[in-house]
Amino acid sequence: MTRILIVEPEKKERTLYCDFFTNNGWFVETANSGLSAYYQICRNQYDIILIASNLPDTNGVNILMEITDSKRDPLLCMIAKSKSMSLKKTCEKHKIHLLNKPFSEKNCLELLDKYKKSLHTK
Repeated sequence: MTRILIVEPEKKERTLYCDFFTNNGWFVETANSGLSAYYQICRNQYDIILIASNLPDTNGVNILMEITDSKRDPLLCMIAKSKSMSLKKTCEKHKIHLLNKPFSEKNCLELLDKYKKSLHTK
């Protein structure tokens, strides 16, 4: 079963993402802070990590950059309200996909598509 970690401090958004991916047959785990996400990432393997850019205790980009420097190979995705040029460049450099906030079923379907395509390139 495909595993996804959703890291989102806003409960409403977290629930929307969780419901969407669960209804599409994914095993979903959630976290509401960077520290909680970091512990879960260290203990578990995920196929996709979907993380908010602004968390209460850290910046989501920092966590994703640590993952890109490790041996793990999940599809990494940043959820952001705004797409600043510096955020875009950082995400491009580290091969992190960017999704717009608020929740959009269309964005999630595109994410699933990217994941499926990434499987064929491995």
